[in-house]
Amino acid sequence: MEITKGKFVDQEIAHITDAMLHQAVKSIDALLGEGYAKMNPELISGFIIAASNNNLAASNNRKEN
Repeated sequence: MEITKGKFVDQEIAHITDAMLHQAVKSIDALLGEGYAKMNPELISGFIIAASNNNLAASNNRKEN
């Protein structure tokens, strides 16, 4: 089976998202106590949004330079 560029990008995005989710839980629990992230999923979504915005900004900066 041939992997197209689009499929590779989709897989890469899925991998990055998975890493962000794991990091969100790890960071939130480290700061606020074990299990806090699971009890407060809105913090995870906020973390993911912020991380995504940071990645987008970094990507745009690389393209401009």
